[in-house]
Amino acid sequence: MEEIQQSIYKVIDLHYRDAVDVLTLWMRVISKRELNYERTKEKSNYELRVEPHGVGFRMRWFHIKFTKNNHKLIRIAKSIPVPENGRYGKEKFKHAEPWELELIQQAEDEFCGIRYELKHLLKAHQSILYASKSKLGNEPLNAILLKDRTEITKPTFSEIKQSLSR
Repeated sequence: MEEIQQSIYKVIDLHYRDAVDVLTLWMRVISKRELNYERTKEKSNYELRVEPHGVGFRMRWFHIKFTKNNHKLIRIAKSIPVPENGRYGKEKFKHAEPWELELIQQAEDEFCGIRYELKHLLKAHQSILYASKSKLGNEPLNAILLKDRTEITKPTFSEIKQSLSR
């Protein structure tokens, strides 16, 4: 059973790296656009996050809004719930500009398959943990969190913009 668990972890870790690659690419396109249109203050209305979550991870979109409170500008990030089918549709991004919506859909084309596989891998992992507990005489398996198995990478816009401006 331990071999099966390790195989599941290996695939989850590969999907995590793929998701971070898509996130980095998305951030690079947004950064290029923001650098090129600095004078018009063109910014994205949405934020994409790839977050470790237990033995797996999640890929979520946030709607970003800025409001003034007295003389301070406050950034508000509101999570957009992941639909049951695992794919965000265009209707979830009402405040997106056409260029932004196209970019979001390209990212979602990649994430949809990852979310689907990840969902079933996590269910299989849970089943293996339960099965190992029912085995007589053997030590039950323990879950190993993603952050303990893999290096967690969080690309930032400032790093990407610095690399683009060189």
